[in-house]
Amino acid sequence: MRPQSYRLTDVRVNVPQNLVVSEANSIKPRADIVWRGDIGLDRHAQIKQLVEEAAARGVETSEGELPVIAEIELQKFHGLTQYTRYRFNGDYDIHFSLTLRDALSGEVLEGPRQVEFSIDSPGPRAVTAAEARGYTERMFVLDNLGPLIAAELN
Repeated sequence: MRPQSYRLTDVRVNVPQNLVVSEANSIKPRADIVWRGDIGLDRHAQIKQLVEEAAARGVETSEGELPVIAEIELQKFHGLTQYTRYRFNGDYDIHFSLTLRDALSGEVLEGPRQVEFSIDSPGPRAVTAAEARGYTERMFVLDNLGPLIAAELN
């Protein structure tokens, strides 16, 4: 029997409000959400938008037959603090559950299943050089998270 080929029609991202946010500028704060790549303090909304943008790349490249909706529920988005980003090599630690539903019936086709990504950050010199060229932390995360999510969804 041939495996089902999916065509993503929508990605729905949920960032639960009970996830703990840290604004501490230490090496690795104890929190569910650590993010400095956007200005403002609504980190839940920022991460939701960031993951939606990254996941949208999966929709763009999806070419299967059965239309599906991907539901992503974030469990952890641990980026880098300024302290870590400019002094050490660190990594972005991202965990979520993924459920795929039939876009017409709403029936669960797969999941929920756990997905975890670790994205290595460039070192402090590379970060500083990239920012001097206008390449932001947000761009870096989108460029790296987008293909990972797309591969997971496809």
